Parts: sequence; structure tokens; C-alpha cells
Amino acid sequence: MSKRRGNFLLLGALIGFIAGLFFAPKKGSELRRDAKNKIDEIKENPKDVLQGTFDDVKEKINETADNIIYGMPILESVSIADVKSRIENLSKLKVITDSYRDFIVNIRIGGNDFCSRYGVRRKINDSIYDIRVISDIISDIVNIFSADYVVSAPVWEYFENPNDSSEEWKTGLRAECEKDIINGLFGKTAIHPSQLPVIDDVMAVTYSDYMDAVSILNWNDSSLAVSKSAEGNRMNEQKVHTRWAEKVLLRSSIYGVRENI
Repeated sequence: MSKRRGNFLLLGALIGFIAGLFFAPKKGSELRRDAKNKIDEIKENPKDVLQGTFDDVKEKINETADNIIYGMPILESVSIADVKSRIENLSKLKVITDSYRDFIVNIRIGGNDFCSRYGVRRKINDSIYDIRVISDIISDIVNIFSADYVVSAPVWEYFENPNDSSEEWKTGLRAECEKDIINGLFGKTAIHPSQLPVIDDVMAVTYSDYMDAVSILNWNDSSLAVSKSAEGNRMNEQKVHTRWAEKVLLRSSIYGVRENI
């Protein structure tokens, strides 16, 4: 382990330990004794102590809080962007998040932070997927996490300008949201109130997708593995499309169903 990484682990464990002391206040002499013992323990075995400390703090927070406290990890660090270490680090993060799975609302992608590493920025008529190096990062995050977690899309930088009647920002946002969905992402963080109706509308499930999802999840004919869609223009395959259908119905329960465009 590098000295720098060791310092980060030590700092993280100390922060967790301080939080633990906060939830279990003691006399000053007892606190000093416990602090010294914990620091000695961290120095000897930082990795195991760090994990154990975070587990203890998580449990104490949710035991003392009136409501369960949930988290939303944001993936945006250099170690994830770097192709040489990306898969290894994402896989390690997946192991960590799995131990807190009941407390994680979703995994959020920090697209702008990734863009800043490479000095790139999409224009109003572009999408994040047009920046290939960022699209590759998103693809790997979806690959590692989306089977078990909701993964939400990066923010869209453009919004309504009261002094400009152009709706280019809205067209660009709709187009990127459509690409978010087809690439396995669910939901999108809004940075301005004008974005909310657009995001909600695009995230709503089309009527044809909804009917196909219902049909797939209520498959009655065991002798057939495939059938025509509700509109009769595409193939539905029970085994292949079941996971897709489950996600469609989940999205419809949140955003509703809209007419086909």
C-alpha cells in the first residue's frame, strides 16, 4: 500500500471512529483511552478496521435516526476514469456497495467531472454519448452495477433562458434522455426546474413498451418462446426480454405511461 493511500485509509477510519464516539458519549478520560486504542488498532490493520468502523457507524446512525438514512454514491473519480484501473476499481466498489445494498437508493454518474478530466464539454446539440471516452466510462459503470442497482444518468447542462425563445436545450435534453434509457440508465438529475417536465415526460414509458412488458410478464402460452408485439411490428421473446419488461413496469410505476411518439 502506498503511503498516500495509507494516509487516506487512516483518515477515513479516524473520521468514522469520531462519528462512533459521537453516538456513544463517554467521560473525557475514557474517550482518550478509547481513541488511543483505536488509533493503535488502525495502524496495525487499517483495511479491516476501516470496514468495521464504517459498518458500526452505519448501524448506529440508522438505530438512532427517526427515519432510515439512505445513500446515493456518485461515481466521478479519476481512478474510475482511468482505463488502466477502471474495471478493477469499479469491481472493488461493487463489493463495498453490496454490503450496504439495502441503504443505497441508486448509483449516480458524475458525467461533468469525468469530462473535466479530459477538458471536453458537449454542445447543446450533442449528447454525453457523443464523447466517446465518457461513453466508454458510462458503459463500464452500467456493466458492473446495473444488474443490481438503479444507475442514473449524468446531468444535462442546458436549460430554459427567459430571454431566448429557442427550445434547442429542450430538444437536446430529450435526445440525451432517450439515449440514457436505451443505454440502461434510469432517471436523470435535474439542475433547473425547467428540465423537470422534459425529463419526466421522456422517462415515462411509451404505451407500446408498456403493453409489450405486460404481455411478456404474463406469458400464457408455454409452447411458444416468441410472439408478436402488441402493435404487431416487433418480436417479443419471454426469456430474453423478461428483465427489460421488469424495468419497463418499474419505470411506468414512477413516471407513468405516455402515448407513442
